[in-house]
Amino acid sequence: MFQVLTGVGPATASAVLAASDPARFPFMADEAMEAVPGFGKRQYTLKHYLAFSKALARKVRCSIVTHRLLVYSRGPSPAGVPRPPS
Repeated sequence: MFQVLTGVGPATASAVLAASDPARFPFMADEAMEAVPGFGKRQYTLKHYLAFSKALARKVRCSIVTHRLLVYSRGPSPAGVPRPPS
């Protein structure tokens, strides 16, 4: 949607979207793209942004599963401390 505007590419559009809903739209920052393994050279295209977004979502899901495994492997929860939802 924002790419139709002159001078607004995927990186700028991602900044606007991330400001409005960061949990849903990741910002296409250079550092973030470099942190995702297997991306190679940065490309500021819609195709690359969508792949970047999917890769981050997979990484987050993996981190949540790992966290839950660590929490639950520690045994019963102390009284009054809720466990994260499964």
